[in-house]
Amino acid sequence: MSTQRVELCQTGDLPELFERFAEWYRFNPRMRERDYFDWQFRDAPTRLADGEFDFLVLRENDEIVGCLGFTGFEFRSDGAINIGGWTHNWYAPDRRDGGLALMFRFMELVDNRFIFRFNENT
Repeated sequence: MSTQRVELCQTGDLPELFERFAEWYRFNPRMRERDYFDWQFRDAPTRLADGEFDFLVLRENDEIVGCLGFTGFEFRSDGAINIGGWTHNWYAPDRRDGGLALMFRFMELVDNRFIFRFNENT
């Protein structure tokens, strides 16, 4: 029986994750570059997670089978400055429950969520 779990990405996950990106994001080779990944998910001015990266990995039997990246930002609403987050690089094909688990974990991190571009891989 397979077990799925969602975790915040750590530096030790990057070699396996970048291998997956070679297939999942083959038309975006920058996703396999550490400086680009750090810029998007570690060095952003508004961080949402307490981990090393604002990036979730979905594991099934200890193998990375999905992911969800997110970015924090500030926005003004009703005269107040709030923190929001939006998703990108969401990938969980053929794992409907896993895709939802990624989304639910993201939703635990931020109250104001902006979710764009659902497709068959989310």
